[in-house]
Amino acid sequence: MAEYVLRDVNPHIWSRFTERANLEGWPTKALLVGLMDAYGRSEISPTTAPPRQLPQWAWLRAYYREVVKNDASFLDLDVEAQWEALVQHVVESPAGLEWRELAAVPIRTRAEVLRWLRQTSNLSVRHVLTLRAIAHIGEGPDLQTNRRAFQYEVLGLSSSQQAWIADFGGGWRVLLAIDGESGDWSKPFPGKEDALDALARALEGRDTEAGVLMDIEEVRGTVQLSTNIGTRCRHCAELVGFSDDGDLSQSINHYIDAHGYRLLHLGTQTSHAADGSPWHSTIAVLGHDNPPPDAPKPEVRIVMMDPSE
Repeated sequence: MAEYVLRDVNPHIWSRFTERANLEGWPTKALLVGLMDAYGRSEISPTTAPPRQLPQWAWLRAYYREVVKNDASFLDLDVEAQWEALVQHVVESPAGLEWRELAAVPIRTRAEVLRWLRQTSNLSVRHVLTLRAIAHIGEGPDLQTNRRAFQYEVLGLSSSQQAWIADFGGGWRVLLAIDGESGDWSKPFPGKEDALDALARALEGRDTEAGVLMDIEEVRGTVQLSTNIGTRCRHCAELVGFSDDGDLSQSINHYIDAHGYRLLHLGTQTSHAADGSPWHSTIAVLGHDNPPPDAPKPEVRIVMMDPSE
């Protein structure tokens, strides 16, 4: 039989509920089942409207927590001042390019988003998800200097689920695959733990989608980048690819910000030099559902000279 866990109930509401139940002789389970049955039969209804969920803003939760933690007066500010402080905090983070989306939010919606962030930022998430590093970047020919992990596999998911968390494009992003089908990478989170928290909330049903479960779009064009290969962007003259330190973030961001691509894959590749020594590189594959036109190829002119001249 399925088990259902009721978490994060307001303690004052729970206290009133159990006190009345005890006075009237109701076992908690029997009372809950009776109320559920009556609601299902449309015999009773709550006196308030159902709370609206805003999963598309779940990526902002970690930034909201940081602002509240760093500014004791934040919650006393009016809506516009709170929104301005939150946007400024995002601008000063690696996810600064997201400010355009925040600036475009209507004033009336800002109050609703801030209210939802306040209500959901203190909710605990109980999960057993862990991370395993699967891709690293570093400096030097063997990438061992200043080596750090930039992509993790999420462990602890069900057999039908896979997820990865990677650091690129202004923060840590999540990619979730269910039954072998994946969507887009999520919005950037300030830390990998924040990204893992958002994923756990989504899978637990606390945030429907939570900014990490996204629709799959048909990919009609792809590009591949490698730190071993320098080239020009297929749509403009920007140099992309080759990097001594194994960091492709600038090239990835160019395709995302300038041409609307989305990242499909990020990983490492090992090849061997002529002497047999290993050579590591970072590769990325980006896709677009409606790619812009390719840049015109430079005109090549061949002039034949008369050898008699």
